Amino acid sequence: MLDLLIRYHGPAGLKAAGKATVKRWARHHSRKDPGPLIDQIFTALSEQTVTVPSTLG
Repeated sequence: MLDLLIRYHGPAGLKAAGKATVKRWARHHSRKDPGPLIDQIFTALSEQTVTVPSTLG
């Protein structure tokens, strides 16, 4: 999880990269199947209603 945040620079970067791109990167950098975690992350991002200024790319 931390690697994802570092790689994509937080929630805004994850959204900008898109679910498919993040899943592809995570599959190559994880020992376990990252699919369910990535799905949960993007579900949470789609439900996010508050944006903290320091999380903008």
